[in-house]
Amino acid sequence: MPFEIVWEPRGVYKRFWGFVTDAEFIRSVKAAQEDPRFDDIHYNINDYLAVEGFDVSIDNCLCCRAEHRRAVFSSPD
Repeated sequence: MPFEIVWEPRGVYKRFWGFVTDAEFIRSVKAAQEDPRFDDIHYNINDYLAVEGFDVSIDNCLCCRAEHRRAVFSSPD
């Protein structure tokens, strides 16, 4: 698993490292959004500084972006 999720008081911080694939990137998005704390966050930081390679398709990036926007707009905040 080339990522970790750190829940902070007002948001979520995801750190990625190594070689990130489509499946791992999608898993990181789903893991954060399926957590009950997601509805209360005010920020989502993705840290890619330690990534050595990134094999995520444009289509999956756009799908994850759309899913994130849907989740944000459905949030009670």
